[in-house]
Amino acid sequence: MVLSMPAPRLTLALSGRSPDNWRWRGTLQAGALGPVQLNGRWDGARLRGQAWWPKQPLRVFVGIRRRQGEFYAQSAFSASADQGFIAGGHGVLTGGDLWYGNSRLVGVRLSLSYRLAQSRWQLGIRQPAALHIDEIISSIALRELDTGLKGFYPFDDDHPLTLTHMTLKTLGGQVSLTPLRLPQHAPAVLKVQGVEMSELITALKPKQFAMSGQVSGELPLLLDDASQLIPCGWIASDNLMTLRLDPQFADALAARDFATAADVDWLRYMEISRLRATLNLRRAGDLTLDANIAGTGAHASARRAVRLNYSHQENIWQLWRSLRFGGRVEQLLEKQAAAEAPAEGEP
Repeated sequence: MVLSMPAPRLTLALSGRSPDNWRWRGTLQAGALGPVQLNGRWDGARLRGQAWWPKQPLRVFVGIRRRQGEFYAQSAFSASADQGFIAGGHGVLTGGDLWYGNSRLVGVRLSLSYRLAQSRWQLGIRQPAALHIDEIISSIALRELDTGLKGFYPFDDDHPLTLTHMTLKTLGGQVSLTPLRLPQHAPAVLKVQGVEMSELITALKPKQFAMSGQVSGELPLLLDDASQLIPCGWIASDNLMTLRLDPQFADALAARDFATAADVDWLRYMEISRLRATLNLRRAGDLTLDANIAGTGAHASARRAVRLNYSHQENIWQLWRSLRFGGRVEQLLEKQAAAEAPAEGEP
């Protein structure tokens, strides 16, 4: 999403008794953006002012796709030789429906209060800035995203920036994040609860196997670490799971080694009573996963206890790019249709 803005036009009117005591009023407009109403006064030492941005539809922002939703804001500011420029206010976005990259964001609501002093932004003055998105339509759909942000930017140890919470629903389960403080001195924990593996497998589209059942886990996040992104994460089964190998894939495994062909037969269909996996993810995207699986294999009307130790390595950034490529043509066509269709309220 790239926003472009026409050249702004500022109109001012001044009135007062002397150069050290006057008031000002005006408007600021850039194409369909605004007009932002301005007023204030000068007392000889400090310039004070207020600005009101009236409620406007998002379609006035050139470059936004699906242009539904409304935005409004207000601010107060002052400037003086001893304290510099100080500003504070809030902005609100409601009913947003727009594109971000190749993902469509539906039902976007944002409430943001801020303060600017000494070239440092403070976000979430009385309560955290709040963002809610009803649905993110992408390779893996996300629903009911709620998050809050509070703190300073630029941030440091004396002026931290904190993602106070994050929750969302996806793949039949829920994902949440414990507070994430920047600079980071301890991991924030991404908690996964009741994610349905069949929905994940449907999204990933592997040809070799199918799996069903729910899993939960905890993934510590280290955003400031130079090499590790997720150290010592874990995932475990919540209930009985099933694993079914693709017949051609199973036949190919059995053909590679005659000695293991019989073992592969017990994995063609397996009921998993216990699954636990540990994983580590490096910043470059290299994932290492070690899993311990116990269950019962079924073959030719017979059943046998099976224990399986499995290790897997893959670069997930490359995997994610391949997933996004799979639906990119469809998304581009939908975005183009949205750009050509009239926005809500237009003829």
